[in-house]
Order: sequence, then structure tokens, then C-alpha cells
Amino acid sequence: RAAKAAARAIAPDISEASMDSSLSSFRGTWRRFEYKGKLPGGALLYDDYAHHPTAIEKTIEAAREKFPGKKIVVFFHPHLYSRTRDLFDDFASALARADMAYILPVYAAREPHDPAVSSSALADAVNKNRGKAFAVEGLSEAAQKLKALSPDTVAFTMGAGDVYKAGEQALPVGRRV
Repeated sequence: RAAKAAARAIAPDISEASMDSSLSSFRGTWRRFEYKGKLPGGALLYDDYAHHPTAIEKTIEAAREKFPGKKIVVFFHPHLYSRTRDLFDDFASALARADMAYILPVYAAREPHDPAVSSSALADAVNKNRGKAFAVEGLSEAAQKLKALSPDTVAFTMGAGDVYKAGEQALPVGRRV
């Protein structure tokens, strides 16, 4: 209803049939709780752009609601040294909400390397928050971990960087959405 009301507000002459057709073919937004396929070990794979602690928390919360009884495993790619440093404790708390978090090296984008901020330090902080986290070396190692996840698991590649590529590497060609 909300989508139709918004469509009518923008384009008052739009037909009901046109709205119904558009809505029935809408597949969701790119990199927001986007289903990617079934991994070799049977786990489901989703991708999400969440790169702020609040978005991470909300995505994990939504995953728990959508998949009760499943393990939620996050492959997080921190975006920017400055953001990771400034929100470090919040990231640790948010990632501790997952059953397991694998943390890739910081995606620096436009920033120079900052040795004071690392995926290992963030994983340690998650573990101190009663979570379970491990640092991984990069996309290839993340892809290998993804491949091994069992059917009782829902995995998320998460972050503003190119972490989704680990999921692409892990998915068999026939199981990609």
C-alpha cells in the first residue's frame, strides 16, 4: 500500500495495473539483504551493504527474525580506518550479535594504511563482548570459510567494500541467483 501511495503522489495518473506489474517484478534493492544463493555446504548466502554499527545490528536482528533457529554468520569488511577507529566499540558490540563473525582487513578506500586499526583487534574486541569472531586474511580465505558453512546457517557478506566478491567466489555457478 505504501509503495502505491508513493507512486500516486509522484505520478497521479499511473494506472493500478501498471503499479501491480511493477511491484510484482520488483526484486529488492542491490546489496540490502540480497539473496545470492546456496553455498556448497548448504548454507544460504545473503549480501548487505551495512557498514555502520546500527545497520549491522538491524540486519542481524532482521536475519534472526526471518530465520529463527538458524546460525547467523557475518563476513564483515570494515570500511575506512577512520570509521572503524571512531566506532570501534560499537562495531564490536554489533558484530557480537552474530553467532560468528569473520572480519576481513579494513577496506581503506581513500585513506592511507593505519596500523593502529586492524581486523585482528576488532575480532578480539568482539570476543571480549561475548561474541565469537576471527580475523581472515582476505577475500579468498573468506570464500573458503563460506564454502564450508552447513545448512543450519545463514551467511552474510557485509560492508561497503568489495566483500560481496568472496560470496561470488564461494557460490557454485549453478547456485547463483
